[in-house]
Amino acid sequence: MTKAAATRSDGSAALADALLGFFTSADTPAAICDPDRRILAANHAFGVRIGARSDAALVGETIDALLTVEGEEGPNADVGPGPVQVPVVLPGGGRAMATFKVAGELTLVTLDAGLEGARLARAMRALSDQQRVFSVGRLLSLLMVEEDLVGVVAQGLRDLFPGRFFAVRVVDPKSMALTSLYSEGPLRPEERDYLTLKRSAVTKTRLPAEILDSDRVRVRSGYHPIFEGTERGIGVPLVAGNQLFGMLNVEGGEAQFDDIESDERLLIALANHLSVALRNAKLIGEARYLRGYLEKIIDHANALIVVADRKGRITVFNRAFQAFSGFSRDAVVGRQLVELVPPEERQRISRLLSMALRGRTAENVEVTVLSSDGRRVRAAFNTASIPGPDGGIESVIAIGTDLTRMVELERQVIQAEKLASLGQLAAAVVHELNNPLTSITVYADYLKERLREAGQAKEMERAGRILEAAGRIQRFTRSLVDYARPSEERHVPLDLREVIEQSLDLCEHVVTRRNVQVVTEWSDDLPQIQGNRGKLQQVFVNLVTNACQAMDEGGRLTIRGRVEDEAVRLEVEDDGHGMPPEIAERIFEPFFSTKAPGKGTGLGLSIVQGIVESHGGEIRVESELDRGTTFVLSFPLRPRA
Repeated sequence: MTKAAATRSDGSAALADALLGFFTSADTPAAICDPDRRILAANHAFGVRIGARSDAALVGETIDALLTVEGEEGPNADVGPGPVQVPVVLPGGGRAMATFKVAGELTLVTLDAGLEGARLARAMRALSDQQRVFSVGRLLSLLMVEEDLVGVVAQGLRDLFPGRFFAVRVVDPKSMALTSLYSEGPLRPEERDYLTLKRSAVTKTRLPAEILDSDRVRVRSGYHPIFEGTERGIGVPLVAGNQLFGMLNVEGGEAQFDDIESDERLLIALANHLSVALRNAKLIGEARYLRGYLEKIIDHANALIVVADRKGRITVFNRAFQAFSGFSRDAVVGRQLVELVPPEERQRISRLLSMALRGRTAENVEVTVLSSDGRRVRAAFNTASIPGPDGGIESVIAIGTDLTRMVELERQVIQAEKLASLGQLAAAVVHELNNPLTSITVYADYLKERLREAGQAKEMERAGRILEAAGRIQRFTRSLVDYARPSEERHVPLDLREVIEQSLDLCEHVVTRRNVQVVTEWSDDLPQIQGNRGKLQQVFVNLVTNACQAMDEGGRLTIRGRVEDEAVRLEVEDDGHGMPPEIAERIFEPFFSTKAPGKGTGLGLSIVQGIVESHGGEIRVESELDRGTTFVLSFPLRPRA
């Protein structure tokens, strides 16, 4: 072989390698021949077009033996360097247009795909694209996070529409506000937040009118581009369950949309998968939120709530039940429900549970519950069945009322009735006392005057003490009657100093018994407020009594009053034993008491807070252990509306 021949041979091999990558993947049937017109390589489309058993079987065959120029037989004439198109007859008798192009010592032969070949090529492309869409849809069904869904669809668009601009926009179906955006291409800023739908797409998807009325949704007769510099495009809305979740857009040049109908079908299929996935993610998110919301409602309900499954195991145990029984949720969930009651009641509770699992409810069933400290507490329960997804009964819920507290409330009502009767009795007693007190006062005053005239100073002093004692009794009886008298709701101008002095008269016995020194400090400009005398007396009697009880061995009680920030500020300060922060935080809670059982109801300060707030005022507590406690009250200067 000469050097020139070797060079030509090397060049032929290089050119063959360069062309190999082109025609093996091309849809156009093609074959490469050597100088003797023997086939060096043929792509799959060429083998299909001429009906060959396999692509490899064509290698070594002469092109002239396979293709016969129509109207001629035998070897074909040489072709020049330029492309030459001739009609040929295929081995199976079919006809095609063959193009011969010489490149050096090689000849490239291409055939038109023919009607069947074109259909086959398009079908194969469509099948491949549909497989990609199916794969994307399967992946979307596994995801629940919007960001992940958008990312998967973006990759699918990149594979299905290479070289073209695309955008994935997801909106909140209620507000139409943009929640996710992914785009590849120069997106027009003014189009970012607006979904422009084709009228034909609106008709097909049957979107409700209220969605189309949104200022973020526009309807046009034709496609409206959202990228800069594009010539054609496709837009498909993301619709599921009559809700609009966003839009997919694909745009590009005119040549990139030679089969726009097929492209639109692909985009619609992809949009359908994404729409369903977005709706499912939204529904699951809402279901999770609703479940959490209902769990919070049950947990914070002001009722005893417990749920047991079909095997009698506790699955729900709310805060009220925890406070009632003393057990924590972790200590109870998973245990048998009957373990919460004494042994003698377990058989009855098992029957009630069995009845509820058969759909029979029970009302006002009184149950004894064993608390964590061994006490027995009473509650009344109503039961109901909870169906499962299949319609069968899955669990039983019991909602109860603390009868222990109800008994205490009944006792307090009885006590209140006794106090009311005592108030009526006190009024009668005061009336009976007034007559002799009047006589004592008159005669003591007469006696004091006679002794003064007689110059008996010592005896006159004793008569003065009689007058003072009788006056104290009269003031006390008047205050007692005022305190016991049913209070009207009407608010009138009041002098708080006078109200507090009357309250101190009523508390004189506890002040004296506890050896408490009372000090009052009033500013000179303390104005009147609008209030209810009886109720405010109740406030200060309670605060003074509590303060005295907090000073076991005597102490000092200071009551201050001044004007501050358009309000009258009062302070009731004692130097008793004080309270730790955890007690002070709960001091106004109903039924919360630090006193021994039977010594207090735990309602006093709760009532005080209610009265102060009904006057438009505020009350708070400042306390330090072993240093004392101060209750700070403020009442507005202006009358309430």
